[in-house]
Amino acid sequence: MGPRAARGRAAQTRGRSPAGPGPAAVGGRYAVRRGGRAVIDIEGGVRWERLTRSTLDHLDFFELVYEPGAESHPRQYTHPGTEMVLVMSGCLEITIGFERYLLEPGDSIDFPSSMPHRYVNPSAQTARAVTVILYDCPGGAGQAPPDAGPADVGPADVGARYGVADGRWPAGRWLDDPLA
Repeated sequence: MGPRAARGRAAQTRGRSPAGPGPAAVGGRYAVRRGGRAVIDIEGGVRWERLTRSTLDHLDFFELVYEPGAESHPRQYTHPGTEMVLVMSGCLEITIGFERYLLEPGDSIDFPSSMPHRYVNPSAQTARAVTVILYDCPGGAGQAPPDAGPADVGPADVGARYGVADGRWPAGRWLDDPLA
């Protein structure tokens, strides 16, 4: 099917579920609506919005919102896994070790989260990005239960993975020196 035919087909199916006629599900057990996301507001103008129905053992999927001048923390941070980021609007300056990257809309980056890193919004515009953090998980453990919903796990559970409590970062997990 060519691009023109695909656009025509998409126009014909708007408002119907892929399974057949009828309106698309508004709630449903698989969708996470913008207003139903688990949210962590971190001091300094940083917000994490979970994009999955529940916390998963093997990955995190967030929309990051950084207000102008906001930073993940004054010092670099490490944790297990691989981090992938796509900037949607505004810009983010991401430092990994001694390397600094300025990412603008449409730019992406991936790096081992075990490398010291931090995020900063150096601009006067709010930055929005989507991030996936993939954890080292033996044997494929950590699948969400089929009936998991947004109420199953709250912001405290998401924050606990990173040691964030009441919007404050923990002491001792940040690095003053990237080589430490």
